[in-house]
Amino acid sequence: MKMKSVKIFGKSVPVLALALISVTAVAAGTWIWSNQVTVHVTERPPPPLVYTLTLSAPGDVYVNEVMTFTGSLKVDSTGVSGATIDILDMSSAQVVSTATTTEDGTFTCSYTPTAVGTYNFKAKYIAP
Repeated sequence: MKMKSVKIFGKSVPVLALALISVTAVAAGTWIWSNQVTVHVTERPPPPLVYTLTLSAPGDVYVNEVMTFTGSLKVDSTGVSGATIDILDMSSAQVVSTATTTEDGTFTCSYTPTAVGTYNFKAKYIAP
């Protein structure tokens, strides 16, 4: 099968090549667009709050003697007022005492151990 050709400027050019030249010529004068992208612009979120919860207790107490816990709750170095603090015995994960923080973020509560042993306690606060 013989390919058709045409004469351009005195030269024989195959029709297929002519089509490519034509597309190139059209593309040179036309805007070529990329795909569209969507960008969501929002406000930068505030930095996360830094909570600090401390707990202190006496090192030694006697069985059936009241022991006092003290501590503080701060957010970004400022005391948190009115927060509920649970004191947990870590051997059982049971709450043994509860306190509410004062205006400056401090708290005090007590517990009476009923058996000889070594106890480990932690304070817990559930942040809003």
